[in-house]
Amino acid sequence: MGYVLMGHGGMEIDRYHTSPDMETVAIPQGTRIQFYADAGQMIGYCSQQLDIWERLQAPWPPLDSSHVTYNLVLSNAEEKLADNLMNNPQFGGNEILLPGRNCPDPVHLCNGTPETCPTKPEQVAEGMTHHCDGILGILYGDLYWLACTSFSGITAETRPAVEATMGDRVRSVLLGENPDAAVSEAELHYIEQMNLTSLSYIDSEEVLPYVLAGPVILIGIGHGPFLEERLLWDYSGDTFHGQMRVLKGDGYPDWFDIYGVPQHKQGIVQAAIRRISMGADVVFH
Repeated sequence: MGYVLMGHGGMEIDRYHTSPDMETVAIPQGTRIQFYADAGQMIGYCSQQLDIWERLQAPWPPLDSSHVTYNLVLSNAEEKLADNLMNNPQFGGNEILLPGRNCPDPVHLCNGTPETCPTKPEQVAEGMTHHCDGILGILYGDLYWLACTSFSGITAETRPAVEATMGDRVRSVLLGENPDAAVSEAELHYIEQMNLTSLSYIDSEEVLPYVLAGPVILIGIGHGPFLEERLLWDYSGDTFHGQMRVLKGDGYPDWFDIYGVPQHKQGIVQAAIRRISMGADVVFH
């Protein structure tokens, strides 16, 4: 039996509740995590079936002890999910855990420190375990992390309307990334640094171009033609161009007006901006 953790959450690190040295943590031996996130959309359920569970059962391989994971946070779903979802057979016998009902609210994957909990797979291989009361410290086995911004009850009568509204929008995102992404960790770090550089040299209320390619956003210019051309090729069917107006307070970007980002991509853009300008307001137009 595994555990399904369901509640409000996103694909980015909550830096208000997570220390910088614990933003990524190692997964203990014997535990596997399958992440789902809706990138800012609704997760639908009804008494007969859980919509996303039926559709998105293990779409990508889970992470095991050879990986690290973002130290994500899940909080209470105030919609008061129907009691008949608890231990619903649609969950395959897995136990349902809801923040604020049968686990802490909010709940971290890990709420320890580098001294109490592993942050690298090498430490796990040497036998280090999580000595904390976060999820990785108290649960073992298969974990299914279902995070979204809102839940909504769906009936047979309302399902067609929901399907029409969703259209072709992406229904699930693994930590905000395309599962077939060809972007390395080194490239992601480079892109983040170039985005920071672009933002550091502009005046307040200046307008910058952006390119949104698959799971990454390139802000301004100077990322290098080879990288940009490769991203545009790799994500030729998933590329968007636009502009953003950036306001600064005390020399730091604290407000972004962003134009032209499709709704199903807004979660990725917001997460990228929060990583380089924590606490900034992001408004999509």
